[in-house]
Amino acid sequence: TLLNKRLQVFSGEGTVLRQWAVPWASDFLAPAMAIAPQGRLYMADPDRGRVWEYAQDGSTVVWWAGGDMRRPVGLAVDAAGRIYVLDGETRTIYIFERTE
Repeated sequence: TLLNKRLQVFSGEGTVLRQWAVPWASDFLAPAMAIAPQGRLYMADPDRGRVWEYAQDGSTVVWWAGGDMRRPVGLAVDAAGRIYVLDGETRTIYIFERTE
C-alpha cells in the first residue's frame, strides 16, 4: 500500500510489518506494483517514465528508464523473475530480465 508518501507492508491480519518513505510518490493515486519471487518490489512511476526497484528492507536498488519506455502504468513479474512493463503511452509491453 502507498499512503502518505510511504510504502507499507501488512500482514494478513492487518499489522504493519515494515514501511519506508517514497518521497517522489506525492502524485500517485494507485501505482502499479509487483513483487518478484526473490522479494524485490517493483513500482511504476508513470509521471517520470521510470520503474523503481526496492530491496526487501526498503532500500532503492535501482531505477530504470529511457529507451522507448515513456509511461509505465502496469507491472507484472513471472515465476522466473522476468519483469513485464506496460507502457500506457506507446501501448507496448516491455519484458526485462534482471541479472544479478
